[in-house]
Amino acid sequence: MGDRAQASVEFMLVLGLGMVILLPATILFYNYSQDQSRELELQQVIRLGNQIVNEAERVYYYSDPSKLEIQGIVPSNVFNITVESDWSVPNRVNILTIWVRSGGRDRAYTFLSRVNIQGTFEARDFTPGQKRISLEVKRIGDDPYVDINFI
Repeated sequence: MGDRAQASVEFMLVLGLGMVILLPATILFYNYSQDQSRELELQQVIRLGNQIVNEAERVYYYSDPSKLEIQGIVPSNVFNITVESDWSVPNRVNILTIWVRSGGRDRAYTFLSRVNIQGTFEARDFTPGQKRISLEVKRIGDDPYVDINFI
């Protein structure tokens, strides 16, 4: 009977040691994968913002009536996209802002444009997935601008 009891105790010790090693390793792996997921989404946001601004600048210099369609991926944590544009002030303001909810906090990623950009966006525009984005040069009086629309 003593050998069976000793074997049971040794088995429980080995099992306990395995759990002591396995549980922290699982937690570390989970945290690492969450960090990598957030990093991937951030890279997608940066790629989308840079792509929109760079292509808007390119089509702007083609002059009107020019139009360009691009494709981009909107990650799942984007909850708003705004354009702030005031071309009439001396320090011309042209900012594309992508709002991201990550880790329980709202963060704004801004992308500066050297050309006049405008756009209004609806809730369906920042649903996750691949999107077609139309960049079209239009005019208000003598001032050209690039109109940004998700198709």
